[in-house]
Amino acid sequence: MRNSLLSVAAAAIILTLNLFALNTSAPTGKIQSLAVEDAPHDDGSGIMLSWKPLPRSQRIIQYRIYRGISPDTLFFFGQVEVDPVAGVAADKMFYYDKDYQNLLTIDSPARLKKEKQQSPDSPLYRAVPRDPAILKRLLPHFTVLGIVDQANLYKHSVRVINPDSTVAAGLRPTEFEQLAANPVAGNRYYYTVLAVNEKGEFLPPAHIASAVPEDNPPENSARLEAVYLTDTKEFRLQWTPPITSADIYTWQFYLLPKSLAPQAEAWTEKDGQDPSLPPSWLKQATKLAEKPNDYCHYLTVPTQDGKIPGPGGQPGTTLPSGDMANSVLVLATQDYSGFTAYSKPVSPRLMSSSQLPDEPLFTVADKPDDKGDTNTLSFGQPIIFITKAAFVNQARTKVRINYEVSDNINYKIEAISFRVYNASGELIKTIGERYPDKSILLRLSKTQAGLSEIRLRMAFRYRGEDKYTDYFLAQDLTYDARTFRFQNLDVYYQGRNLSKYYYQVFRKNLLESGYYPAKKISTISRSYDDIVNFETTLDRLVTGVDEKTGTLLLEPNLTFALDEQSGLPLSVNIFRAEEQKQLDKMRAEVASLKRRLKTQPDQADSLSALITQQETYLNALLNHPVYKTASKVNNPRKWFNLFHREQLKNSRTYIYQILKTDNAAAYVLSGESKPSLPVSNWFNRGFLAALIASVVFAFIVLFTSYQARRSRDLYLRPIAGLQEIDNAVGRATEMGRPILYVPGWSTIGEITTIASMMILNKVAKKAAEYDTRIMVPNNDYYVMPLAQEMVREAFFEAGRPDSYNQVDIFYISSDQFPWAAGVNGTMIREKTATNFYMGFFNAEALLMTETGNATGSIQIAGTDSVTQVPFFITTCDYTLIGEEFYAASAYMSKDPELVAMLKAQDYFKFLIVFFILLGAILSSLHFNWLTNAFPLE
Repeated sequence: MRNSLLSVAAAAIILTLNLFALNTSAPTGKIQSLAVEDAPHDDGSGIMLSWKPLPRSQRIIQYRIYRGISPDTLFFFGQVEVDPVAGVAADKMFYYDKDYQNLLTIDSPARLKKEKQQSPDSPLYRAVPRDPAILKRLLPHFTVLGIVDQANLYKHSVRVINPDSTVAAGLRPTEFEQLAANPVAGNRYYYTVLAVNEKGEFLPPAHIASAVPEDNPPENSARLEAVYLTDTKEFRLQWTPPITSADIYTWQFYLLPKSLAPQAEAWTEKDGQDPSLPPSWLKQATKLAEKPNDYCHYLTVPTQDGKIPGPGGQPGTTLPSGDMANSVLVLATQDYSGFTAYSKPVSPRLMSSSQLPDEPLFTVADKPDDKGDTNTLSFGQPIIFITKAAFVNQARTKVRINYEVSDNINYKIEAISFRVYNASGELIKTIGERYPDKSILLRLSKTQAGLSEIRLRMAFRYRGEDKYTDYFLAQDLTYDARTFRFQNLDVYYQGRNLSKYYYQVFRKNLLESGYYPAKKISTISRSYDDIVNFETTLDRLVTGVDEKTGTLLLEPNLTFALDEQSGLPLSVNIFRAEEQKQLDKMRAEVASLKRRLKTQPDQADSLSALITQQETYLNALLNHPVYKTASKVNNPRKWFNLFHREQLKNSRTYIYQILKTDNAAAYVLSGESKPSLPVSNWFNRGFLAALIASVVFAFIVLFTSYQARRSRDLYLRPIAGLQEIDNAVGRATEMGRPILYVPGWSTIGEITTIASMMILNKVAKKAAEYDTRIMVPNNDYYVMPLAQEMVREAFFEAGRPDSYNQVDIFYISSDQFPWAAGVNGTMIREKTATNFYMGFFNAEALLMTETGNATGSIQIAGTDSVTQVPFFITTCDYTLIGEEFYAASAYMSKDPELVAMLKAQDYFKFLIVFFILLGAILSSLHFNWLTNAFPLE
C-alpha cells in the first residue's frame, strides 16, 4: 500500500513538472536562449546572434530578427526561413549582422509602423521608415551604403550646402534602390528574435539582448605556400587569405631556421596574451618582405648575394645562413588596428626556374556577335581530352571513345588525327576524324582484343590549312575491371601536364590602379568569357541627412579617368558651378603652400611634397582631353555628359594578366594585355542561316498563298483522326449522349492551347449543326472564358444560339490530378459518347483515356507531348501525332490562307530534308563546308 502511494505521488510530481515545463516554454513559443556577442576576427562591424530553435511541434516557418540602437525601438531587418515539417536539426541557430544588411528598401513604409500582432507597448516595428528624421537619428550608428540608380544620382540629385560649406548631392529616400548598413565599432546595439508558425502567428519575442562590436585581431587561418628557386635565388610566395581579409592592412613574410622554430601551439596567441605584442619567436625571424593588402595573393621576392633587397633596390637584410631546406616561412596578417595573426610555418619547396610552368600566352578580344558585354580571353592553341571510353561488344574488340574539344575564337578545327598506341608504345591504329563529332570508334584486331592500356596522341588540322599541327596532346587510358570502363589519366600538352596547373585571371579597368581576381580555371580550358556588365546602379556611402530638403547626402564627385603618368584618379563635381569653385580652391591652396614654403624653410620637405602632389593633380586634370573639351561647353548637362561617357568607357575597358600556377607557389605571371572594350554588334552572324531560312520561308508562303487564291484546290493528305470527327459527332447525336472535349493541360499563353481552341471551334460547330451537347472541362480559369467564346461563336454561326449552354464549359481545378478526377467523373456521370483530347497532357492522359474506354466512348486525341503519344495511340481510336495536331484547323476549315501556310511548311520541310541529305553526303566525302555553315546549338 505504501509503495502504491509513493508511486502515485511520484507520478503526480512528474506530471506537475511536465505541465509546468509545458506552460513555461513550449506553448508560448518564446525563444529562451538568445545570445548576442561581438563577431570574432573582424574590424568591429559585425555582431553574432545565436539561439536555440523551437521544437518541431511548434511548426515554425520563419525566425524574424529585429535590431535597434535603443531597447524601446527595434526594426525588422532579417529573417531565417525554416521547413515546418523538418524543423531545425542543429542545437543552435546563428545569424550574423555584418556585410551590409538591409536598412531601407523601396518597400519600406513611409512612417513608423508597429509590427503585426504586437501590443501597443511592444518595441517591435515593421521596418525602418523612409522618414528623414528617423534616418538622421540612426545614421551616426551605422556605416550606410546607398545603392542608387546612376540616373537618379547624376540627373535628379539636388545640391545641398553642408554646415562646413562643402557641397553634397541630396537624394530622397524613395530615390534609393536600397540602403544597407553595418554596425560601427564601439556602439551598443539591441536585438531580439521571434518565431512565426505556419498559421502566420507571430510568437512572443525573445528577451532583448545587446552587444558592442569591437575591432578584433585577424583570424590566423591564412595558408602560405612557398617555393625557393635555387638557380635564381628568389622566393615565390602564394597564399590563401583568411575569410575576414577585408580588415587586413599588410601581409608580412618572415624566414627563420627550422631548428629555432617553436612548437605548433606557440604560433597563435594564448588566452590572456596581448594581441598587440609580437610573440617571442619573432625575434629569431628575418623579415623577408611586406606587401600592402590587395586582391593579388602572390609575391616574388628576389635576393642579391644572400641578401634581401631593401628600399630602392639597396642591399638589405642578410638571409639566415644554412640550407633553405632547413628554413621555414611564416605569413603575418596585420589589420588596420595593428593586430597581427601568424600562419603555421611552412618549408619552401626547392625548385629550379626550369621546373616552373611556361608563361601563359593569351589574347583578349571583344566577343563577336554579342550585345557588347563580354571580353573573350583565348589561351594558346586548342586541345581535346578524353571524357569516357568503354568496350561496346562482348568480344571487346570495339572501344567507343568520347572526347571534348576545348578551343577558342582564334582557331577553327577542321579535323583531328588520333594515333593509338598500346602499353609497349607500338602504333595500333591511326583514326582521322574529319568532322569533330566528339566520338570515335576504335576497332581492335582479335590479337588486340581486351587491351587494358591505351595511349592516345592527338593533333589538329585547322580550317583553311592542309597539314596537321606539329604539336600533339597525349592522354593514357587504363581499363578498370570494376567499372568496366577506361580510367582517364592526365592530359599532356607538349610534355606539360595540363591537369596540374590553373589559370588565375586578374583584371582591372582604366579607373582602377590594381588588379583583382576574376576567375580561376583549369589550364585545360582554352578560353574564358569575362562578363563586363553595363553600369546601372552605384554604391555610395551616405554621409548625412539634410532636414530642410529631407534628402540623404552623398559625395557629388565623378571619377572619370586615371592619369597614366601619375596614376592619380581624376574626378569632377557633378554640379558644374561647384567644380569651378573646387578648382579655384585647389589653386588657392597651392599658392598658400608656396607662400608657407618661403616663410617656413624648416618644413620644406613636407610642403614641397604637398605642392608637387597638388600641382601634379591639377596639371593632369586640366590637360586631360575630355576636360579641355568640356571647358568649351556652356550647357551644364552636356558638360557633365562628356565626363559621364568617358567614365562609362573607362569603367568598361579592361586590362588582363594571367597567373599560371599549381596552387602551391610554382607560378609564372604573364604580361599585361592591351585594353579591351567590348562593343555591341547589330547582328549575330551565327543566326545568318536562320535569317536566310526565314526569307526563303517567307517567299514560299507568298507563293503558296498566291497558288491557294488561284486554284483553291491544294491537296492535303488524309488524316484519319480528322476525317473521323464527323462520324464521332454523328454517333453522339444518334445515341443522344454528349460530347466531351478536353483542352489539355496548358495555359492561355501556350501555342498548344491556341491550336486546341481552334479545333474546339470546329468541333463545336459540327456539334451545333447536329444539335448535340458539348462539354468542356478546364483546369485554367483564363482558358475557360476563351473556350466559352469559341463554343458560343460556333453555335451562333450554326444558327442555334438557343442550344448553347455556358454551364457546360466549366472549371474544375488547377491541380493536375483533381482535374483528372473531375474529368473522369464527368465521363462516368454523363455517359459521354465521344471524347476529344486536344492539347498538352502529362501523366493524367492515361487515367482519362482508360476511363473513356471503360465507358465505351469513341476517343480522338491530338497532342505535341512526345511522352504521352504512345499512351494515346494505345487507348484511343484515333491519334493526331505532333504536327498533325497543328494542321487540324487548316484541314477542317479548308481556309485558303491556313491551307497555304500548311503547304508552305511542307515545302520548307522538303528543303530541310534535302539539306540534311546533302550535308550527310558531302560530310561522308569529307566536304564539311555545308555542315559548318549552320550554327551548332
